[in-house]
Amino acid sequence: MKTLVLILLLFQLILSSCSPSLRGPANIFTKDDRETFERIDYPQWGSLHQRPIREKPWGTAFIISRCHIGSAYHVVKPTQLEIKGTETVYFDTPLRDKMVAAKPVKWGKAWQSTKQSLDSEDWVILKLNECFLEGEVEPLLLKKYSRELLINRPLMLAGFPEDRIPKNITVDRDCKTGPNVFKKDLGIGHNCATRPGNSGGPLINSQNEVIAIVVASRGYFDEIIVGYSDWISNKACPIGPMADALDDILE
Repeated sequence: MKTLVLILLLFQLILSSCSPSLRGPANIFTKDDRETFERIDYPQWGSLHQRPIREKPWGTAFIISRCHIGSAYHVVKPTQLEIKGTETVYFDTPLRDKMVAAKPVKWGKAWQSTKQSLDSEDWVILKLNECFLEGEVEPLLLKKYSRELLINRPLMLAGFPEDRIPKNITVDRDCKTGPNVFKKDLGIGHNCATRPGNSGGPLINSQNEVIAIVVASRGYFDEIIVGYSDWISNKACPIGPMADALDDILE
C-alpha cells in the first residue's frame, strides 16, 4: 500500500513539473470565467457590422453621446489605409429594432505614421444617422488618466467576442490594467479575457467610466506559450485622445 501511494505521489510530481504556467496574477486564459447577459442589460454597448445584417459582429462600439459612438480605428478600417470619413458601418443596439448607420467624424492616426498599427492611436468616433432621444440612454463617461495612473486599475470589459452567441453580450468583471507603463505608441496592457470581436469595446473602471479601448487580444484561452505575458499581448488605447476629440465635437 505504501508503495502504491509513493508511486502516485511521484506521478503527480512529474505531471506538475512538465506543465508550463502563464505569467501574471492569474491564468485567465486557461479558465474562461466570462459571463453572458442579455444585450438590454448593457444598453450603452452595441456591435459594429459592415452590412445592416445581424451576422457575426465586426467589433464592439459604445455610446458616448446621444449622436455618437466610439470604437477602434481598425474595426472601421481593418486594412492599412486611412479613414476618409465616407465609410458607413452599422451599429446594432438593443435600443433599436434595426441597425443604425454611422460614419467616422474623428479618428486617430493608427495607420498613418507606420506600417504597423499604433495602439495609442487606434480610436474612432462615429456619428449616428439617427440620434437617441433625450433621456433614452445615458452615454458612458470618458475618464482621462495620465499613463502612470493607468497602472493596476481594476477593470470590467464587455463586448461581442466571436466565440460567443452574438445576440448576447459577454462580460469579464475581474481584470485590471498592467503593472508597467509602455512606450507612448504601444498603448496600455491589461489582462481582461478578450477575443476577436472585443476590439473597440471600452475598458470600464470601478466608477463605471471608460478609461481605454480594446485594440488587441490574445485570441485563445487554452493555448500555453512559454514566456508569454498577458499584460503585453492584450492592448488598449487610452481614452484621452477620444475624450478630447468628443469635447471638440460637442462644443
